Amino acid sequence: MKHAAVPSAISSCRPLRPGERVAVAYFAYTAVLSVVFPRSWLHQAISAALPLAVWWLGTVAARYPRLSVEIAREWATPALVLTGYLQLEWFSRAPDVTLQNRFFGWDQWLLRAAGFGELVRAGGQPLHWLLELSYTLLYTIPPLSLAAIYWLRRRHRVDRFLATFALGTFCAYALLPLFPTLAPRVAFPEQDLPSTTNMWRSFNLWLLGNFDISTSVFPSGHVAAAFSSAFGLIRAVPDCPRLCAAGLTAAALVFLATIYGRYHYAADGCASLLISVAAWRLSEAWDER
Repeated sequence: MKHAAVPSAISSCRPLRPGERVAVAYFAYTAVLSVVFPRSWLHQAISAALPLAVWWLGTVAARYPRLSVEIAREWATPALVLTGYLQLEWFSRAPDVTLQNRFFGWDQWLLRAAGFGELVRAGGQPLHWLLELSYTLLYTIPPLSLAAIYWLRRRHRVDRFLATFALGTFCAYALLPLFPTLAPRVAFPEQDLPSTTNMWRSFNLWLLGNFDISTSVFPSGHVAAAFSSAFGLIRAVPDCPRLCAAGLTAAALVFLATIYGRYHYAADGCASLLISVAAWRLSEAWDER
């Protein structure tokens, strides 16, 4: 009986799992990008090695069908997403000022004429605190979502989450080098900044100032990761509507925080939302095939 139970526990074992396939495709893309946007020979060599390394590690891991190995592969996917984000710093170039000005003009309409800025200010410190905290906690959304799937005993559906999360986030990352822009708080200092500050905003500014990439902000990687995680939960645990609603709420708060905190333009988040929806639908079609 013990031997018969093992295949069910590791039924997701295969040469390359969906999240890994997306990662291989993304790193192959950045390898080409390192040639199109000429980088140093070292960057080109690392970029060329990354997709081969992910493919090789996935293939080798598939030869050891143990539960511990498969769980390690599942947790490796968010780590690969983070690696892909940090690699984008290699493709930093001068910002597109015309594009920045256009995005800023749209934001001025949203924040001033449409009253979004006044609406958030009316919420006072509690709303400012909530938005900044939501932006801080963004980095915990993917791992917490993955842990929730385990907790709910839905590990057999974990590839649905990882495929949606990886596809939406990596697709947003792939566009960043093509639309070089600076964050509005950097490109337009002192313009439409929050009227108050708190510990979470100070932490966010410190984190972005020391560890964020300068390649671009369009589309928003933060919003893409948040919504792709939420849609991944909808695919993996559709029978847990409260968890799915919590994921969507968290993603929406991150989106609003990026605009009001001037971490991103509204256009950045809108583009990422559309990308995440497309990834959700494409991953569903992928499963049907």
